[in-house]
Amino acid sequence: PWPRPARPWPTWPPPRPTRRDHHPCRAVVVACSTGEAAAALEALAAGVPHPALVGPRAAARRRPRVVFVYPGHGHHTESMGRGLSQHEPVYAEALAHAHTALEPHLDQPPWTPGSGRPLVGMHTTQPAGVAHQIALTALLAHWGLTPDAVVGHSAGEVAAAHAANILSLAQAAHLVAERSRLLQRAASRGGIAAVILGAEQAHAALAAYPGLRVAAVNGARSCVVAGPHPDLHHLCGRLNADGITTRLMPDATPAHHPDLLADEAAQLAAALQGLAPQPGTIPLYSTATGRRITGTDLDSAYWEHQLLSTVQLHPTIQTLAQDGPPCVFIVLGARPVLAADLADTLARLPGHEAADPPVISRRAEAAEHTGWLGVLAAAYTRGLVPRWPAPTGLPAAELPPRAWARPTPGRRPHRADLSQRLAQARTAGQRRAAITAALTALIAPLLAARRGDPTELAPDADLTELGLESLTVVALRYQITRLAPELADLPTTHLLVPGGATTVQRLATAIENHLTATEHRACA
Repeated sequence: PWPRPARPWPTWPPPRPTRRDHHPCRAVVVACSTGEAAAALEALAAGVPHPALVGPRAAARRRPRVVFVYPGHGHHTESMGRGLSQHEPVYAEALAHAHTALEPHLDQPPWTPGSGRPLVGMHTTQPAGVAHQIALTALLAHWGLTPDAVVGHSAGEVAAAHAANILSLAQAAHLVAERSRLLQRAASRGGIAAVILGAEQAHAALAAYPGLRVAAVNGARSCVVAGPHPDLHHLCGRLNADGITTRLMPDATPAHHPDLLADEAAQLAAALQGLAPQPGTIPLYSTATGRRITGTDLDSAYWEHQLLSTVQLHPTIQTLAQDGPPCVFIVLGARPVLAADLADTLARLPGHEAADPPVISRRAEAAEHTGWLGVLAAAYTRGLVPRWPAPTGLPAAELPPRAWARPTPGRRPHRADLSQRLAQARTAGQRRAAITAALTALIAPLLAARRGDPTELAPDADLTELGLESLTVVALRYQITRLAPELADLPTTHLLVPGGATTVQRLATAIENHLTATEHRACA
């Protein structure tokens, strides 16, 4: 045999530093300072939440399907795009291309955060929102996140069709400009309101209002109603008096109202004559039909129908979630609208009753760039492997040897039957204690606030500081409804206690009030 050389043969090119393998349990720190990063890592080691910490979470064993969800009206903000344009050249370039495509079809230059113009009116907000979504899609692709399927809500379906390579950028710009201009013309005829009702309940509530229509079914208990302003105000007042949460959407027009928009829909179809959509390369699930649709079907007639028909987000997500392997849903909007509705829809599906629904959206309280890095981090903890944005030219850091630690298994909290405990309660104090104990047993594991007995969670602890978020509340509501039949119709909004700290005590009060109201209705 040949004698071995004294030194190993050199290799060329020299090997590039690589990261370690990805493991099932993942966590990410998204920090803006060394102190914040250190605090988040200490929180990770201690097993407590921190605002800069994403996870830890057990990643999916197989790469999940990635679904991009594009919201419609209401996801925009006045600062939309400012932070990303400053920090991400890919986003800024894609946004500039979108604005160039929009300019020939708008009466004024496309809106930007530095334009000095208010972000009001459908003719301004919708082109700006779609341009933002198109640029976000390009940024996420640059980070290694591309969709396996797309869903669009109302105007968001324009961005979804472009992401699916069904519409070119020029076609998408023409479509959203014409659609938003025609919607703005109908602003004086009415608006829309969000109501915490299911589809059947919403239709029943509208029986006394012939001028109102269900414009969107967003969730099992979330709908949008469209119609004339007087009828909307009267309906909201009546529902509020019955304890049903409603919200009039500002700066909106009666979208998806077949009577009030019939003329505008016909004009939209005429303006889009000659539109030639392509088959597309990514599946698009249409919220106008509730199912997957062929790209070539998105012609002028489709967009006329889409403007008048009810947005079927809830059944569309149900179909998509059950049509193949597990999904991770990423909401592409300046605000996390639709995220709670998506989580609630998934929590009700067989096999999806997880306390941690696979829905990712930008945290509203985070700075824009930090918030989207948080989306990237959450995608990683779900089982995806993105291309991390990192400065180039820096030397690789030498990591210490692995130190494997076997976690101490905690005791799973025992969930007593709340109905039985309430029936056995003889005093108001015993009734309150039963509700508080059941809540504590549910909340402590969701927050991972303790490693031992979940009863250590203090009743007056601020749950927001411990990591309670809107998606966690959706998961919590689902778990609560399984404790007692009387809680089956508990609205999520009853758990989002306004004003002051959100504590177990205040949540117990909200649930106690709901039970009392249910008993009074039964007696009546």
